[in-house]
Formats: sequence, structure tokens, C-alpha cells
Amino acid sequence: MDLGARERMAAWAAGARRRLEAGTRPHEPLALPGAFGDWHLTEDRAQRVHPTLDRRHVRERSRVIAARFTSSCAGWKRPPTAQEFYVAVRAGAPTDRERDILEAWIMETTPDEIVSAWAEKVYTLRELAAALHRAGVTRGRWTWKLNRWVENPEATGR
Repeated sequence: MDLGARERMAAWAAGARRRLEAGTRPHEPLALPGAFGDWHLTEDRAQRVHPTLDRRHVRERSRVIAARFTSSCAGWKRPPTAQEFYVAVRAGAPTDRERDILEAWIMETTPDEIVSAWAEKVYTLRELAAALHRAGVTRGRWTWKLNRWVENPEATGR
């Protein structure tokens, strides 16, 4: 490891310590899919958590997914689309690209966007957790937040 790499690692470690001390959660492992509910929000609840919900932009046409990837994946040679994400969530054996798309989502999204995509019927929380597990993406920026929505604690895998 060269001196520059050591310095970058030391700076990253110092930043991680500061974030933990400031209350930022570590990247805790995602609970198993069976721990999450497998249901969509009711229309009324979906409208309350996502006031700008437009039924023309749901599932594979999700506006929330499209906006996140436009922002976070602008440097990609071919940025992912909402339709690609929708397919990636349902892929039995995700391709490398689908895995990258799922990882980009869980690392770059916000808790509000996770809920908004749920309101847009892109996934149920169980579907999202299952997709992330199939892709081997079980630690991310917001996995701790997903774990707070566990409905069946006996099935967490811990």
C-alpha cells in the first residue's frame, strides 16, 4: 500500500469514527427477507407518505427511482433507469449490472425515497430485502433504517 493510499484510509477511518460518535449508524447487516412485510401501502397511506404521488409514475415508471438515478448515477456510461431497477428487484439471479443498480439504490437513496418508492409500488419491503440479499448487497448506508421496519423479529437471521 503506498503512502497516499494509507493516508486516504486513515482519513476515511477518522471520518467513520466521527460519524459513529455523532450518532450515524454503522452499516449493519440487512435482516432476512422473511422478517419484512410483503404488502403495499394502501392508497390513502401511500398518498400521505408521498403527497406528490402520481399514479402514472408507479412500478417500472417510478419517478422517485428515476430521479435518484439521474442524480446519483450521472457519471455512469449508461445510467440505470427506473424500469431496470424494477426488473433488478425481481431478478432471480441478478446480473452484475443489476447488482450494481441495487447497490447504488441502497447506498445513495434516502429513507424518504425508500418509502416513496414503496408508495409507488416499486417493491414491498420484503421484495427489496430479498433482491438485496440475492445480489449480495446486505450492508449499505440505509440497511439499518430498513431493519427498523422489521415486522417478524424471529425471522431476522440473527
